[in-house]
Amino acid sequence: MARHGVAPFQFKHFGLTQADGVMRISTDAVLLGAWARVTSVRTLDVGTGTGILPLMLSQRGATCIDAIDIEAQAVALATQNVATSPWAHHIAVHHCAFQSWAPEHPGLYGHIISNPPYFQHALQPPDPARAVAKHTVLLPHSDLLTSSLTCLAARGYISVILPAAEGAHIIAQAEEIGLHLNRILRVAARPGGAIRRVLCEFGTTLGLHDEQEMCLHDHCGHPTDAYKQLTRDFYLAF
Repeated sequence: MARHGVAPFQFKHFGLTQADGVMRISTDAVLLGAWARVTSVRTLDVGTGTGILPLMLSQRGATCIDAIDIEAQAVALATQNVATSPWAHHIAVHHCAFQSWAPEHPGLYGHIISNPPYFQHALQPPDPARAVAKHTVLLPHSDLLTSSLTCLAARGYISVILPAAEGAHIIAQAEEIGLHLNRILRVAARPGGAIRRVLCEFGTTLGLHDEQEMCLHDHCGHPTDAYKQLTRDFYLAF
């Protein structure tokens, strides 16, 4: 049952209960979960929310994932969603801030993934839970990067999605600490429109080797073939 009147979200192979106070399922999360590289390495999801990213990665073949969130309600919700999924034995959910988790797990993860808080200077909403989820209140991008660097194993990598402006800032910040942009997908709503989101993969290896752009919809408002191809294993409509 959905909590507080928030409808559950159904994908092809799993469903997610949602709740007020926890970030809802978004196109951003689905894009990131479908785009991020999946290998057999141990993975950490930072700010798991409903648990969508660990479940998407598990569907794609990841088998050992830790998911952390600073919000107790999100941890409870993600734990519930994981427990009712086909991959409960692949995912462990923990209640912890990344800044505390990182020094206790140095060099452990081959992949760190995060749909992080976006806004650094915008006016915050009055709801504290929404402020934590959408604004860099408790996880500034600098902390996300430095804590990731602590946790990364040799040749590990980080996958994130951000609005275009914030993405440019985090790319610069990452370079300063030795995390190099290896892959990037720039996403526009329609052909000829502004880039709205950037999906970035950072690693310790120098060199950009995968740079692409994608539109979500065509001029008539229909999903593009590229969008459908990327997310077809998840969305019921595709």
